[in-house]
Amino acid sequence: DGSLTKVIISTLKKFPELNKAIKIYLYEKSVFLKKLQKQNIDNKRIKWIKNFSSIKKGPVIFFGNEFFDAIPIKQFSNINNELFEKYYSVKNKINIIQKKKFEEIISFFPKAIHTLANSNGILNFKRFNYDMVRSGGCIFGTVKSNFLKNVVELYARVLQIRIVNEEHNNFGYNGTFQSKEKKIIAIIGVGYADGYPRTLSNDSNVCFKKKKLPIIGSISMDYIIVDVSKIKYGDIKVGDWVELIGKNISLDYISKKANTIPYEILNSIGNRVKRSYID
Repeated sequence: DGSLTKVIISTLKKFPELNKAIKIYLYEKSVFLKKLQKQNIDNKRIKWIKNFSSIKKGPVIFFGNEFFDAIPIKQFSNINNELFEKYYSVKNKINIIQKKKFEEIISFFPKAIHTLANSNGILNFKRFNYDMVRSGGCIFGTVKSNFLKNVVELYARVLQIRIVNEEHNNFGYNGTFQSKEKKIIAIIGVGYADGYPRTLSNDSNVCFKKKKLPIIGSISMDYIIVDVSKIKYGDIKVGDWVELIGKNISLDYISKKANTIPYEILNSIGNRVKRSYID
């Protein structure tokens, strides 16, 4: 995504004379990755090239971005001039074998509509798309992509606002959060009975008017406790809505915090939660 190049450019700026003497060339075979890198880096400082023969003669330092930038998060293999992403959980070889077996089967049904790719397949394996694709979770934003955005928002109401003094230093069941500081807390009407992960106890945030507020104490069946001390008393009231998932707190962030996947978060949201569909 150009992060290595950004580091190189920012480092060179610290050494003005060296920065003037060095030219940076970038070569990217993938149209998708090139577009992504152009969005993320200072294009005035670098020159894009179509082949290595266009680099002027002289001392050259070659950086293989995939070696430094994509390991261990992502790796890519060049198969028939197309980049395929490697996954640690499922080896890329298995995907190729699966494709071969699928094509053996569909050869007996040439007039049928052929479909194989799920959300990740659509974005990462173009040759797996065939006639139709199954865009499951990605239509809600479960897959990170520059072309898709999260469209799911989850809110809960403030049930109570309380000022607690220095003596009230235990919060939640078993007092999993303790504090001897004066705090303003809000009781929010959502809990693990609604599908909000209990694993987020003491380890996540809600958002109110673009301010992230920490969850303190264990998440209960029907409510959570939020420290709203950074907000002026009276600015957040009973009946106000706080964001649990949305523009400021992404579905991807919540799922990683809960050590799970976005699909599980969405499927866990219970029947007590009102659904509103916006055209």
